[in-house]
Amino acid sequence: AEAERMYLRALDANPRAAKAHYNIAVLHWREDWPKVIRELETALAIDPNYEEARRYLTIARHASK
Repeated sequence: AEAERMYLRALDANPRAAKAHYNIAVLHWREDWPKVIRELETALAIDPNYEEARRYLTIARHASK
């Protein structure tokens, strides 16, 4: 919970912090697939070259089915 609060504060300061969106996705991995997918999609919208986010988005989409 504390880690997520820190990432949310980072996003308040800089909403385009792709890494913060990615890290929130990691925090919710296997617990909230829709949130994971949203955060990874946001990270990729900010940084289309974020290969790690792209790789995990594919996994998350498959796992959420």
